[in-house]
Amino acid sequence: MDTTSEAAAQVVVLFQATGGFISRPQTNRHRSTSETDDRFIVSTSLRNRHLTGVDVQQEFRRVRGVAASQWKFRRRLKKANWTKRPETDRSSPSSPILIYS
Repeated sequence: MDTTSEAAAQVVVLFQATGGFISRPQTNRHRSTSETDDRFIVSTSLRNRHLTGVDVQQEFRRVRGVAASQWKFRRRLKKANWTKRPETDRSSPSSPILIYS
């Protein structure tokens, strides 16, 4: 781990004092994608529901020229409550064919 022993000791003292650990919002790190980029990610996925996170990542890289990890795209799509729709096999009928004689 990259934490110092003092930082670990502070966490232990805080946990013992409060009986729990509350994660505080982090404000010192900037997002690597903007709101415009996030809208692009979701709209690309809306246009083609069968795209995976990797497919959206490749399209983002091709159009925007910016490299980002596939996990970032999966998180953004999950945050938008958007998941890949499984492809259906159109070669077989969904219901059995009834033949009357």
